[in-house]
Amino acid sequence: MAGLIVAPNMSLAVNLVMKLAADAARALSSSPGGVDVEIVERHHRFKEDSPSGTALKFGELIAAEMGQTSHVHGREGRIGQRPQDEIGYHALRTGDNVGEHTIVFGMIGETIDLTVGGRLATVTPTVPLPPPRSWPDRLREPTR
Repeated sequence: MAGLIVAPNMSLAVNLVMKLAADAARALSSSPGGVDVEIVERHHRFKEDSPSGTALKFGELIAAEMGQTSHVHGREGRIGQRPQDEIGYHALRTGDNVGEHTIVFGMIGETIDLTVGGRLATVTPTVPLPPPRSWPDRLREPTR
């Protein structure tokens, strides 16, 4: 029997951090003074969607636990105090960055950052990547 998996990101690390983010959101949902949530994602310059599907999924999971109803992209031109019922998204597109997501839970007096990122993937078939770095010879030799 064949199965189908639908996910915004197939990375084991990303999916683990999604669980951690949801667990943190649940634990912080009744935090006195409230919790500000910002999602910062960085990808290669060739990525066309913004924010990424992975960033949106992080926001969806957090909102399900904390109840935010507003999703804001960037802060430019916003005047006044930050509303507590929103999740902010910030997208960076630079170089050949494979992908990195940071979830920021900001409280009065302390902050929790959850960051996950990839190191090597094919960005696009039309852009050649440099060959992977190999271990130095001295590290390949058996120790005595």
